[in-house]
Amino acid sequence: MMWRRAAGGFHRRQGRPGLAASWPISFHTFGELCLSPVGLSNVTKLAPPKFVSRMMGTWFLGTAIGNTIAGLVGGHIRVAQAPASCHISSWIMTLIGGGAGVFIMLLRAAAAQLDWRQQMSSV
Repeated sequence: MMWRRAAGGFHRRQGRPGLAASWPISFHTFGELCLSPVGLSNVTKLAPPKFVSRMMGTWFLGTAIGNTIAGLVGGHIRVAQAPASCHISSWIMTLIGGGAGVFIMLLRAAAAQLDWRQQMSSV
């Protein structure tokens, strides 16, 4: 939602300049800086002592894969020539993120249903 609003801010309204394009990136960066220490702390607390280093490596591998995918997707998006194309690109990214969220919720529901069936069969 934030990205869509940022893209809408590129339009000039009533002769005033639009919103700066860098503020969503700074929110994302700040969020990532807040998430990483908390996530690594939880990984070290929750992982068995024998596997702490492996789990931290998995955390960093996940971050690396996410950054690689973001770079590949960003490389295929052209520099917007007009504000309308930037608005369309932000809608596409919003729909991709929303679709991924719905997909994960469906997977979670399916996993919970499968777990429930396994618990009932063992009784």
